[in-house]
Amino acid sequence: MQLEKVHLYVREGLESPTRLEEHMKLFEHRLRQGKPDKPKLEFNWTTDSTKESYASGFREKLTSMTKRNPWLELMTHFGEFLRSASPAMEHIKIAVIDDGIDIGLDIFNDKIGAGDSFLVLDEVYGKRGGAYYVPSGSHGTLMAHLICTVCPVVKLYVAQLETVDRSDGRRSFTSESATDAINWAVDRDVDIISMSWSINSNRELTHLNDAIGRAEKNQIIMLCSAIDQGSHVRDNTYPGKNKNCIKIGASTVTGERLGWVSKDACDFLLPGENVSLPRKGSSSSSQSGPTTYPQAGPYGSSVSTALAAGLAGVLLYCERLLTGPAPEAGTTSSPTSDPVLPYRDQLRGLGQMKVAFDNLAKGGDDKFIQVADHFREEFKNMVWNERDAEKTDDTRRKLQQLMATIVNNSTVTSSRLWNV
Repeated sequence: MQLEKVHLYVREGLESPTRLEEHMKLFEHRLRQGKPDKPKLEFNWTTDSTKESYASGFREKLTSMTKRNPWLELMTHFGEFLRSASPAMEHIKIAVIDDGIDIGLDIFNDKIGAGDSFLVLDEVYGKRGGAYYVPSGSHGTLMAHLICTVCPVVKLYVAQLETVDRSDGRRSFTSESATDAINWAVDRDVDIISMSWSINSNRELTHLNDAIGRAEKNQIIMLCSAIDQGSHVRDNTYPGKNKNCIKIGASTVTGERLGWVSKDACDFLLPGENVSLPRKGSSSSSQSGPTTYPQAGPYGSSVSTALAAGLAGVLLYCERLLTGPAPEAGTTSSPTSDPVLPYRDQLRGLGQMKVAFDNLAKGGDDKFIQVADHFREEFKNMVWNERDAEKTDDTRRKLQQLMATIVNNSTVTSSRLWNV
């Protein structure tokens, strides 16, 4: 069989239309170079938009071809355990600062805490406009979906940033809108801020630094992305330039750093490939059934950052399960009865979460956050329900030992954990 025709369905990403067309011309040139004996080889391409998929005929094939991501699978199972725990604790408040999200996806039902847009529609008078639920791209939606997949016990605080086209054809965000968004998230007392992007700047972004510093003083955990531009490229970008953020780089599902990520320019590595994400089937959510189907997802450090934000949310919620409900407003928080976590929200803050991530990274690459020995699939079938005290007590012991390993680097081994 001889190759006669090539038709590409190109998924919309962060590239500008001009940049995308340049990529396609380069691809066609290289394709024809590899087939000099086929001068009449037909090549064309179609944009596979976020609203309608021209590649819908490949749904089943695409699903079967998507590689497994054991890291994400384990965390999804553990997330189901947290979601089913009763009584439920106060959900984790995670700010997703990006290009907005499409709230029509079913996974976002009952998970939106608040939202705002920081797009500037009138540059003369500085008037803001836009709506966080009308995204300017698909990136924020995908990142928010990943966060909810890992940590279903979440309330999202969505801040839509103002986009700007970079010289390389990709999109970035303005530092002014990022500054406003971080301050907005601080005012809403979020637990975590997820920033799966970077702003390249050779000058000091004082106002952005001040906003990050304000968030750190309020013990908000901030996660941001390393740049994906080569292992030897100097990372001169915000917000990762500020040491009050935890900078995340991308790895394979087994922990090997991806080639375009600088190990020295990131604090931790998480999987940034083989992620399956949904695609909208319609413009509105359906209460009667799902509106999505799997597709091959994005890759890179932005994906890893969203997973890290979800993981941080999971750890905070585990802590809340063990330490109990928050004290009423106006009352002083007293020590808890839990032997592992004597104080509530012990993990909240940059230093504490870095220690937890460090402990999860021990045993292999010192930057890859491992979950296989900790968040066992068996948790999915465990009981945390006040109506079944015996089973809940057994689950509590296992969760205490899990958190002891993560929070205090306890010497409890995986085998001892599951033979209590």
